[in-house]
Amino acid sequence: MNNDFLKPSEFSIKDKKKTATWQVNRVATFAGIKVIHAKAAENDNFYLIYYRNSLIFGEQLEQPVTGSFIEKVFREGIVIESPNPMLSVLIPQQMVTIPNKNKLLSQLQKNYSPIEFAYIATTLDSFFPMEQLAKTIDQIFFHFRRNGNYKKAFQILQILVDFMPAFQSANERMSSHDFRSYQEFYHSSVLSAIYEKDPLYVEHYCYKNRFNPDVHSYLEEIFRSQDNSVAQAVRLFLLLR
Repeated sequence: MNNDFLKPSEFSIKDKKKTATWQVNRVATFAGIKVIHAKAAENDNFYLIYYRNSLIFGEQLEQPVTGSFIEKVFREGIVIESPNPMLSVLIPQQMVTIPNKNKLLSQLQKNYSPIEFAYIATTLDSFFPMEQLAKTIDQIFFHFRRNGNYKKAFQILQILVDFMPAFQSANERMSSHDFRSYQEFYHSSVLSAIYEKDPLYVEHYCYKNRFNPDVHSYLEEIFRSQDNSVAQAVRLFLLLR
């Protein structure tokens, strides 16, 4: 193999008006989310989070918060380490600008659907307090429930409980009579039926259970339906393992 294909991938990060070049150390993917871990020196670590190939946020961290999404995605997700020729496919730009952290959550709420925003928020717990993120997601839940949209309220509640299992109030709401029919649908229906109603939930479920042969096959179907380079690169990586 040509050694040029195995050279470390580099890109520039502009953060707070300062621009620096970083080398990609590894990339992890999990249900529409991609996390890039870049290094400039031994103890200089930068983590960037993407959703569907769009930059969400990034920050320099000594190490991910224990139990955070970033820590879990490198432990439980699909991880590709440098050097690997697929990394160049997984890096969408050679120059990225980090969004303003103070305006980030409000901007994300404008740019994404409530379900997508709630899911994206759960990936940011290395950058924001978990309680702040949970409160923001909870507000979306109450908005849907007040307006009688119990389907979307339940979808948000599932994201919230998965993100913060110790949130007692959210767990109590999950067992409410209001959501019993949705509970039964998610627990008794085949993946294809759930996917029609809640594709993000099914993709997340398939990533978590991808070592089950039947679930792995359905995850490949999802990759094939997602006509983008990231999905195809991850699918190829899984096939070659």
